[in-house]
Amino acid sequence: TLFMLLSVLEGFKKEQIFNPLLKMTEKIGGIAGLTFFFVFSVFFSSMFVTNDVSLIIFVPLTIILFRMGNKEKYLLPVLTFENIAAIRGSLLMPFGSPQNLFLFSQSSISTIDFIKMMFPLWIFSIVLLASFILFLYSMVTMYICYRNFEKTQAAEIIYFVGFCIGCALEGFRIWLPVLNVWSNFSTVFLFFGKSIFLGRFIAILNLSTMAILSKDQNGQQFYDSSLVIIIAAAALLANTIPIDTVLIPSNCSVSFGFEKSYIVLSIVCILASFVTVFIHAQNIGSREYSKSAIGFLFLAIGYIILTQTDSVIAFLLGTVALITGTVKFLWNLHKFHTWK
Repeated sequence: TLFMLLSVLEGFKKEQIFNPLLKMTEKIGGIAGLTFFFVFSVFFSSMFVTNDVSLIIFVPLTIILFRMGNKEKYLLPVLTFENIAAIRGSLLMPFGSPQNLFLFSQSSISTIDFIKMMFPLWIFSIVLLASFILFLYSMVTMYICYRNFEKTQAAEIIYFVGFCIGCALEGFRIWLPVLNVWSNFSTVFLFFGKSIFLGRFIAILNLSTMAILSKDQNGQQFYDSSLVIIIAAAALLANTIPIDTVLIPSNCSVSFGFEKSYIVLSIVCILASFVTVFIHAQNIGSREYSKSAIGFLFLAIGYIILTQTDSVIAFLLGTVALITGTVKFLWNLHKFHTWK
């Protein structure tokens, strides 16, 4: 069956059957967008066909597209992510993988009961992917900022890098279940929890400060020092507010005191920051800065969603908002400072 499927795919390739799909993917901006498109296509398709078939369908498409765009150097990590996505996505359905088929046939339970049993593990995979996306997002965007904004003197980038540092600390969520540190209280669990909480304060404070100081064209000399102050203030808050080591949230994070107040305050700060940046863009009459403000809002909303969600739909919406918002924010900010 696999040989026949590969033969059919090769025939489709020669007959250029995939050209409409390839043209559709050309509208997706950047390597990151293409990566997420293919990875999540594999993730969700593997629920309805076996993970092997899902990979056989999408791996050739990935190779064809990346070779057409002379991006073969990115193929190995993208194919690795697709493999992980196929394994994790196929957990939900009885026919998602040969292992599932075997377990389903031996257990003598209904399809609904099997899905109910595997659903927590499948959701857990979504949460891990969300944490990894935030970590990967921070590394990629910091590299992009270094390559594209080194000579543009964009002060906003300093705080955006601070925001990326906060996103990177969110990666500690991955290690909580991997190392099983939440099974009992330990210094490692406390350290990971404080680090996650520190990252969230750093991210929100940097976004807010970016909006406040964007109006000050003479404040360049204070930007570097203010970033240090933000990190110090976030560290103080993270060490002051207590962490609940008993209640473990479903999104593989940690519970802390005044959590609802933090979420509400974060949303208020983001909305106020967006209004401030947008009004400043209207005052200086810059269309690019206005578009950058809209991108700022989307990336901030995406960040909030990904740090709080354990829902598949919310995870997808948060990922799309974070990536598209970041592209729109950086692209228009770069044009604004280049043409300034």
